[in-house]
Amino acid sequence: MFRDFAGRMVAETQVAPGISVRTMFIGLDHDHDKEGPPEVFETMVFDGYRNASTFRHRSWAEAEEQHVKFRQQLQAKHGRSQDR
Repeated sequence: MFRDFAGRMVAETQVAPGISVRTMFIGLDHDHDKEGPPEVFETMVFDGYRNASTFRHRSWAEAEEQHVKFRQQLQAKHGRSQDR
């Protein structure tokens, strides 16, 4: 599964040039506090040149939900988008 990049992608949205949200299964636990289930999904929000934020999630459903949330925030700020 780790080599199947497309199979790891939860969602990807291009809002405008340089403005996007990408959410995927990363397979590595980034919960450094080790509280609760492993954080094995990651959403990266790219909001312009060298302006990126990273968020981690514990399940596919949570990752999908957060992707939609960040996509809607960027759409409100920058306008239209195209999901991939």
